[in-house]
Amino acid sequence: MKTKALLIIAFISPIFSSQAATLLTHNGDSNFNQIHSGKEFCQIEMKQNKLVKACMPLFNFDKNVKLAAHVEGREDGVKVPPNSSYGFYDSTPKDSMVITVTNLQSQKIIYSDVSKHMQGLKCNGNYCVPWK
Repeated sequence: MKTKALLIIAFISPIFSSQAATLLTHNGDSNFNQIHSGKEFCQIEMKQNKLVKACMPLFNFDKNVKLAAHVEGREDGVKVPPNSSYGFYDSTPKDSMVITVTNLQSQKIIYSDVSKHMQGLKCNGNYCVPWK
């Protein structure tokens, strides 16, 4: 039942779904460089979009390697370019989501575990850690 409700939201509002597409690139001129944690990332996103009740960002801080991320239970995934972030969102409050992160250059899984709400992950081509 919850899945159907999320799918309806996705069709009503293409900007927001259980896996909203928010890809932010980090560069020297961006205010995004001032965000130092997943919590800060989520606070900004949740302030801008009141439908967001769960937020698990992924920050790819690698300068060369593109990462792929997939949320358990979802068919689609996302590619996160070097020095970029992607926010995984849900309209239903959740404490966490299981996310698998793959290094697209080596095709190796570098993380497959829980990503916590208001924290997320900070990754490079070799590993991920909580984005505290």
